Amino acid sequence: MPKHNTTTLILLTMIAIAALGCQRGPKLEGLVPGRGNVVFQDGPLADATVTFSPKENKPGVRVAVATTDDKGTFTLMTLGQKGIYPGDYRVSIVKNVAVETPTNRERVEQMQHGGRPVRPQKIESMIPVKFNDEKKSGLEFLIGEQGNKELRIEIM
Repeated sequence: MPKHNTTTLILLTMIAIAALGCQRGPKLEGLVPGRGNVVFQDGPLADATVTFSPKENKPGVRVAVATTDDKGTFTLMTLGQKGIYPGDYRVSIVKNVAVETPTNRERVEQMQHGGRPVRPQKIESMIPVKFNDEKKSGLEFLIGEQGNKELRIEIM
């Protein structure tokens, strides 16, 4: 087989595999809209992960997650599909940033002196850590049968 035909075949195979990997599972029934925004210190909280965890472990009810945009707005997703199941939820919010990244020189020096590499970065929470845990955050929401398109989460 000529070289270009083999390359073409490999490329087409890779595209087909990627396309199959992008397909979602069966459509989840019973999801309702879940949208809102997160406010921290009187402004929108961007790039935060919002997680709605069911208060009770009921069959078929799943965790819903979202990431806030630059306006603090989020749209909840369940297993990759827009929406959330109706029910009672506890909410956690995580907003971390890397605050320290050692240089390659610092890593080499650490390895030479101590034999162990320096951790690549230090992560710090940009909001009070209690909001990282749905059981400690104090944030609870009831999602009704019609969903909720105006969830407002204020954290201090």
